[in-house]
Amino acid sequence: MGVLFDYFRAPDAGAAIRALERDGGPKGRGGPGQPVFDALDAKGIDHAVMLTQLVDIIRGESTDFTTVTALDFVSVWPSSTPPTGDEWTTLPEGSPWREGPWIDELGQRTLDGLADADDARLPEISARWGREAGLDGDLAELVAEFVALARRARDAGDRLYCWSCL
Repeated sequence: MGVLFDYFRAPDAGAAIRALERDGGPKGRGGPGQPVFDALDAKGIDHAVMLTQLVDIIRGESTDFTTVTALDFVSVWPSSTPPTGDEWTTLPEGSPWREGPWIDELGQRTLDGLADADDARLPEISARWGREAGLDGDLAELVAEFVALARRARDAGDRLYCWSCL
């Protein structure tokens, strides 16, 4: 069983948490009265490593993760501080930290990095990301979707969020 990732925009963390009300998260099928989100389904593209790598490529920075000093996201749901390794082993069954879903707010560096991408370079960026991240297939459409979502978020004054679930 793998972790799935959806990316979406919302005005703030409170609005992002409303994704919990939606059947299947921000990109799910939803239902009557459930909030609607501008979202993309990125399947196995995590925000901590793979999306950070894409942003680094766009920004012309090193993708050598031995130099990463801080992750560019904060946990929104569950709303408590993430458990440490020792605390993880004592989490009760049913803990949202164990079972998800999880929502993280992506930082300004990620939002701006994606939104500022040069459209003329997207094919080159996509190909390099695929090689360096070990991803198969043509990633141009997915990269363009990430860039477009970030631009819509920035234009609206929204933040970017990542929904992940098992």
